[in-house]
Amino acid sequence: MNSLWIFAGVLSTLGAHGATVFFDHEVVPRIPWDELLRHSALGLLVRFFQWYIFIFATVTMPYEFNSLAWSIAGAVLLLWIVWTRLGWIWFVRAVGLVQPSPDKLHSIVDQTSARMNIPYKEALMERSHVSQAYAIPDKGMIIFTKRMLEIFPDDEVAAICAHEMAHLTESRAVRLLRMVRTLSYMPWIFFVPLTHCFGIFPFYGLIAMTIIIPRVFGKLSRKLESRADQIAKATEGDPGTYARALLRLYEDRLTPAVISKGRPRTHPDLYDRLIAAGITPDFPKPIPAVSMAWYSHVLAGLVGILFAILAMRIATPIMESWGT
Repeated sequence: MNSLWIFAGVLSTLGAHGATVFFDHEVVPRIPWDELLRHSALGLLVRFFQWYIFIFATVTMPYEFNSLAWSIAGAVLLLWIVWTRLGWIWFVRAVGLVQPSPDKLHSIVDQTSARMNIPYKEALMERSHVSQAYAIPDKGMIIFTKRMLEIFPDDEVAAICAHEMAHLTESRAVRLLRMVRTLSYMPWIFFVPLTHCFGIFPFYGLIAMTIIIPRVFGKLSRKLESRADQIAKATEGDPGTYARALLRLYEDRLTPAVISKGRPRTHPDLYDRLIAAGITPDFPKPIPAVSMAWYSHVLAGLVGILFAILAMRIATPIMESWGT
């Protein structure tokens, strides 16, 4: 029976992920099917690697906080360190998802770095049909997508580059907090020993932590993004360049000018970012949409409870076979 549950879970994951490919094609039909399927397969591979290790660690945890429990937790933490420090960048290079920056981009990044007096280690180009740029502060790395380089003029690429350069100046404490954010789900691997030793109350604590940490980090992240926006605006050449780049970025990504307040957000709303960048949009500030109806919250809660029950059902015979 347990193997059937696992089989059903894998098939459900594949089905749900596969359906999003057709949805993505309808939303952004300009992306060729081969590229869409390639990115979808790579995304699925990464998610499987991360989530199935996490789930496997959760269901194989013993009932007690013994040496086996801490060994499993240590193994998961070690894998996380290897992945975040070396694994992911090796993977995206190996599959050709990122490439060395072309000469034009390299020149723009060099000029921006010199103008802002902010050093960097490497600039890369990601093979993506979605406009995006992001910084990896702990590696001194900046990544731009191929789509951005195709549709953005050089001065707007430089303006976005200045924003990402600003992230490279974040303090060690901020970088540590970013790492803590990525570990916010790790305590769930102790679900079995926590509930076995202390009852159902730790389960509610895990849920509360899962809800609170992303919201707290979202508030910090929005402040950091606003800081980077201010630095980018202060270093732009032609006034308004950075605001135009932001507007083009959101339009190409089909991102709303105002995001629902009911979900954790890492960036301020585009409307507020444009105002801060010195441009008043020619449209009134939209009313944010409702992120999720009440019955969707109920359904999500029920799914979470069912997952907890399933984890216990899978873990019980494994623990009994180990004589724990």
